[in-house]
Amino acid sequence: MVDDDPTVHEVARAYLEHTGYVVESAMTGQGGIGLLSVHSFDLVVVDLGLPDLPGDSVLEEVRRRGSIPVLVLTGATGTDSRVRATTLGAADYLTKPFGGRELVARVQAILRTDA
Repeated sequence: MVDDDPTVHEVARAYLEHTGYVVESAMTGQGGIGLLSVHSFDLVVVDLGLPDLPGDSVLEEVRRRGSIPVLVLTGATGTDSRVRATTLGAADYLTKPFGGRELVARVQAILRTDA
């Protein structure tokens, strides 16, 4: 998970770990890209509004490294943002604020269809 909001980390991590997922996280885009270099992931959750580089750049880097599905989790609610994320290869798009159960359901759906 790559998001600069500590509350998002806390809530998302709690829900996902309670469901049995292992969560690695970074607060910056560069940190997220660094995690890609040392871990293999089944799914990446990325915010579009990161402090150091656009989440789009992280999404593009994930795509360059293979076929890991990406769930965009962001405050950007506009159609243009959704279209851009989808065009760049996002598997799904969830806007903030979000419910923890919905996040888990979307992660499960992505992983189920990606298997």
